[in-house]
Order: sequence, then C-alpha cells, then structure tokens
Amino acid sequence: MTLEDKFFVPRPVLGEVAAGNPLTIYPDAIDTVELPTVARMPKDSFLLRVKGDSLKDAYIFSGDIVIVNPNLEPKNGQIVVAIFDDAAVVKRFYKKKNESSSVTKIELLSENPDYKPIIIEKNYLKFKIVGVVVGIYRSMEKKAG
Repeated sequence: MTLEDKFFVPRPVLGEVAAGNPLTIYPDAIDTVELPTVARMPKDSFLLRVKGDSLKDAYIFSGDIVIVNPNLEPKNGQIVVAIFDDAAVVKRFYKKKNESSSVTKIELLSENPDYKPIIIEKNYLKFKIVGVVVGIYRSMEKKAG
C-alpha cells in the first residue's frame, strides 16, 4: 500500500452540473476522482463536476467537484443542485413568499452578474431540488492538453 493509497480514495463522479446554462444529466458515472480520505462524504452523498462560471464569485469554478447531500432540506442562501426542465443546475437557493398574493417562489441565483436569476413557481412540475452542496474538491494538477 502506497502513501497515496492511504490518503486518497477513488469516488465516482455521477455527472456534470451547470454553473451557467442547464446541462443534461447522465444516469451513469462519467469519471472517478481520488478524494482525500479526510473529505467529508455524508451518507448517500454523491459527486458532480461543475461546468460553467456562474458561481465564480462563490469560488466554485468550472471543473470543480461538488459534494451533494440529498438528505438535507435547503435553507435560504445555500448552494443547491436542482433539476429544472430535465437539466441539472447548481445555484444559490432562496425561497420567497409574495406577501400580497401568498404565492411562494423559488429563486436560483448565480454568483456572477452575467447570469440572470432562475425564478420558479412553487408548483412547477419540472423542478426538483436534488440536494445541498456540502463541499467542493478542486485538484491543483494542471490538465494535459
């Protein structure tokens, strides 16, 4: 057993999630990353690779791996992964209630002024929160090519 085997464990990356325009999701693992053994992986959590720059001001960049916990109920201000019109996005979550009409809306906000918020009516059928982002992993290795 090498030192690397003691400190890193392979984990599957289940797909890509858009930090920008929504991306199609994949049913199978698309890659594997070597996560440090100290990386916290809550029960049932999974990994997704970020694609896009809409969360750059939250220091989440294209190519980063997000650790998603599907067992948490999102709170305002948390970063979530959601399915919107059959595509996956990663955005900052806010639930807002319109006082005059008592209609609840969900806003998914970018952390980049180049992107507009996604606003969803509470009863929109093609929307689902998949989980809350609880961690980020970024490799500092330079990719070949």
